[in-house]
Amino acid sequence: MHRIVRAQARPDFSLDIEFEDGVSARVDVSSLVAMAEVAAPFRSPTRFVSAMTIVEDGEALHWDDQFELHADSLRYRAFPEELTRDYSAAPVGQGRPAA
Repeated sequence: MHRIVRAQARPDFSLDIEFEDGVSARVDVSSLVAMAEVAAPFRSPTRFVSAMTIVEDGEALHWDDQFELHADSLRYRAFPEELTRDYSAAPVGQGRPAA
């Protein structure tokens, strides 16, 4: 499981994220914000930036307890090859994450 140690929301609906292992990425979440009904209050760039916080243990980012993005999902959006690496060899019968 990945954890977020630093994050900054940007007005273009992307996120600058640093994970616990020191890896950093800019993740574009504009399509999620545009499509998800729970994200509707955060479609203003100013509100998107100002309302984001890191969940206490770094497992997710959230916006006013209404809209949340999990650290693993953000990591795999930034580095899809890691999703393949981490889950392509899963034994039969074990679930795979919905990324």
